[in-house]
Amino acid sequence: MGGSVEEYLLIADLAKAAGMARNIVRRYVKSFPRLFPGKRFGRVTRYPEASVETLQRIAELYREGLNAAEIKKRLTGAEPGEREKSAQSGIAPVVESKTALEPAEGAVRDAARNEADDERIVELSTELRRLTGELDAVRQEAVRLAGQVNQLTRDRLENLERQERLEARLNELEALQGPPAEFLRLPLVFRSEQGEYLGVTDKQSSQHFSLRDFVCIIHKNAGGRTDVDTSWQRSGNAGWRLIIREIASVTGRSKSHYVDVERFATPKGNLVAKLMDLCFDGQTMPPFFVYELFRQIGRDFT
Repeated sequence: MGGSVEEYLLIADLAKAAGMARNIVRRYVKSFPRLFPGKRFGRVTRYPEASVETLQRIAELYREGLNAAEIKKRLTGAEPGEREKSAQSGIAPVVESKTALEPAEGAVRDAARNEADDERIVELSTELRRLTGELDAVRQEAVRLAGQVNQLTRDRLENLERQERLEARLNELEALQGPPAEFLRLPLVFRSEQGEYLGVTDKQSSQHFSLRDFVCIIHKNAGGRTDVDTSWQRSGNAGWRLIIREIASVTGRSKSHYVDVERFATPKGNLVAKLMDLCFDGQTMPPFFVYELFRQIGRDFT
């Protein structure tokens, strides 16, 4: 497939051009992959401009009451007979059957010319008009139901977006508060190169060096020439990132460090705060540095 990147559109561009929500566009592209021949540009997939018209056509067919299988057959050139067979239990075949009844009027008029029983002709015509009226009512009901479905779909999408915004706000508030006290009290450990989980314990009191103790040491060791500010960010479902920012009082130069910790159950079943990563001024510290750090903490803590 040729063409430059300017000839292809991102999902966001397709959604804007088609007047649809992005998640609807993604669902259509995923449900009908043969109708959207995407092309990879690096890590991003783009789609031809003709995809906008295809998206609008799919949405129109959904509003007409067709399901995904019927839409796929119609847009990929399936035979009409197959399309009708796959939709026998749907509304569309009932509405379309009105067309099948229309030739019957001609048949009734032909019969009137060949038969003398005018009363029977009138009876058949009346019945035909009644059936046609019922079919019209069914079609109107189908349109009404399709409108309700579309409204419910829009409401659901709005609720999902609202829920996402609330979850994002909750995460922000949670990050401002930091980890719960129970998490901060967990023993702080790291996994050695031999696979052992090592921490610091005061032999006299049997007290474990906790994540809270680690944060206290950071603030305690801040000198008069350096201001230290700490903040927290969520990291996955069970982890937190402690962000440490040092600002030199004289020069104003700042350094940023972070420590990633995660709630973890050791093979012995002990619940701990496992040190996952330690980054100092943009450089990830190697295992021996972490080991020496814990040795120093052990000397100070005990």
